[in-house]
Amino acid sequence: MEDDQDFALFIESFGEATGHVQVEASSFSRWTGILPESLLSYWRRDGWANYGNGRLWTVNPEDYEEVSRTWLAGTPFPSIDTYHVFARTGFGKLYLCGEASGAGLSIDPVRSEVFALQNRLRARSLGQQDGGIKAFFACAEWDDFDLMDGAEELLFDRAVNANGPLLADEMYGFEPALVCGGEPAIRNLRRVKLQPHLHMLRQFAAPTFPRYAIHAKPLVRK
Repeated sequence: MEDDQDFALFIESFGEATGHVQVEASSFSRWTGILPESLLSYWRRDGWANYGNGRLWTVNPEDYEEVSRTWLAGTPFPSIDTYHVFARTGFGKLYLCGEASGAGLSIDPVRSEVFALQNRLRARSLGQQDGGIKAFFACAEWDDFDLMDGAEELLFDRAVNANGPLLADEMYGFEPALVCGGEPAIRNLRRVKLQPHLHMLRQFAAPTFPRYAIHAKPLVRK
């Protein structure tokens, strides 16, 4: 980790992790050879933790298997690769790593969107996937994990001030939800339990996804 300049850039921008949860040896055994080694090295360094006052959280993928399966159902992605959540934002956006393709898929429950760039729907070796994880953190900016209100003003800091900082099982959610006609305004943000809220949002609307994913072929790791 001492030589990982990519993660050092991330820490320089977001600060040291807070809210650490130590990763047990059984989890390293479970994910070694499945997730990129760079991600596991971040777990060794910080555990599962949050950065930037709760803007971004690294998470236990096993805790998100059901919710990711629910959100990807009805999209082409389960037929393309096997995906695991490795990070999430304070607004409940999920970032996933494919076993064959690496980091590159995201689920935005607030907007009811599943997205992946077309060039991310390609097979990569675990070694190649390391570069994707490192780039995710090295290139991260605070605004990437924020949302804007109707006046195009960022919401996260105001959400913290108005509702208090998040716990590990919480997110900021809109009430009423945006997909139900709610407005992206600070007055409509609440601290809510993350997992129940994500499942509830999925019941409101099926997610949109890029049309080109329909034609993507199933991937096998190189």
